[in-house]
Amino acid sequence: MPERDNHDRLSSWKEIASYLNVETRTVMRWEKERGLPVRRVPGGGRRAVYALRAEIDAWLAGQPAEPQTPPAVMKKPSRLTVGMSLALAVVAALTLWAVLKGRAQASAETPVRVTFAGDTLTAWNATDGIVWQHRFPSAMDNPGGGAWRMGAERARLVDLDDDGQKEVLAVVHVPQGAGVGVLARTELDCFSSGGTLLWRYVPEAVFRFAGRDFSGPWVIYDLMVSAEPRGKVVWLAVNHHTWWPSYVVRLDGEGRPETRFVNTGSTWSLGSFKKDEEEYILVGGFNNEPYQGSLAVLKADQEAATSPPGERADSAFRCEDCPPGLPVAYLLFPRSELNRLKGVPNFVTEADPVGEAIQVQTLEDKPGTSCLYLLTPHPDWRLLNASFSDGYWEQHRQLEREGRIKHPAEICPGRTWPKSPRIWTPPPAGLKSRR
Repeated sequence: MPERDNHDRLSSWKEIASYLNVETRTVMRWEKERGLPVRRVPGGGRRAVYALRAEIDAWLAGQPAEPQTPPAVMKKPSRLTVGMSLALAVVAALTLWAVLKGRAQASAETPVRVTFAGDTLTAWNATDGIVWQHRFPSAMDNPGGGAWRMGAERARLVDLDDDGQKEVLAVVHVPQGAGVGVLARTELDCFSSGGTLLWRYVPEAVFRFAGRDFSGPWVIYDLMVSAEPRGKVVWLAVNHHTWWPSYVVRLDGEGRPETRFVNTGSTWSLGSFKKDEEEYILVGGFNNEPYQGSLAVLKADQEAATSPPGERADSAFRCEDCPPGLPVAYLLFPRSELNRLKGVPNFVTEADPVGEAIQVQTLEDKPGTSCLYLLTPHPDWRLLNASFSDGYWEQHRQLEREGRIKHPAEICPGRTWPKSPRIWTPPPAGLKSRR
């Protein structure tokens, strides 16, 4: 019999219990005592189990997962036996009705997606019914002076405390008054599955660069959730509304913030990967001092860090009160011909593991004009491959037609192999860093 798709599969005791609307211990007992159809993953550990919804539904309807062996001798039942059987049948039917009713009620009360419209955040269930709504003091806005990470959702549904119920994490931009030029306040709101506001984080950091304080307003650009030994945590990329500083903050499951990285430029994206049981955080963006796309590599559990200082002691980008730590690596990506001609920054917009490598994408001009780099992970960061997108070459040919580029795209020096990124790593004591 062919295996069902992933939508029909319940991949743990917890998911099976949630589907039946009972506790995990009850599910384990039902499997042992009542033949609940639970399967084991070949070669898996003690908890590597799964079940199929169709088989669970059949079991609930009184159809056993496996045929039961009939008794060797059939005896005429007594009146007492018949009565007891009828009573047990009634109890079983009532139990089934209660379970099905509980499942239907839980499904109707469980959010699966969130929408933003006007002043209202709405949580919807799987049948497009409204589960709950939350209204803000005024209509929500897009972040001024910047943009939420391209194509990413501004809300996440995550079980932060592993209680079987998903919390709603929503990035919200709320104007603080009326009129032109009024800036929106960015916040991360955490709601319970039932719509209760559990906690709120508003970026309010202050950093001092070369005698100048940068106190916001701040805009959240990206959100990532990762699992740590003590539970799930939230990572945010936060940018200054007008100027160039940015920082990365880590929030525990109760919303307590801890600044983990400060960048002398904008931060657009967050990613992560594991190697040798060590988790690393990837912080993609731009560094204003060399004016190049940047990728900071942090250990998830390391001390708070700041992007590496420039060569000049009097630099306007030297931070005076930032965290003293340094990233384990810092990559600078070369500006392309298109990028230099247009005079715009090249941002790192994505950095994620792909197989055994790390794929990094830079935005060279308008959306669609990108460069993809494939690198070996820490500590080598060796370039495996690199290529510009079709949109990049379309823009190149447009500039050829305008006479701003004098050579055809087919013989462009960067056609087959863009330049490698420069790599900075913390130097051993008394030695200069590697570039």
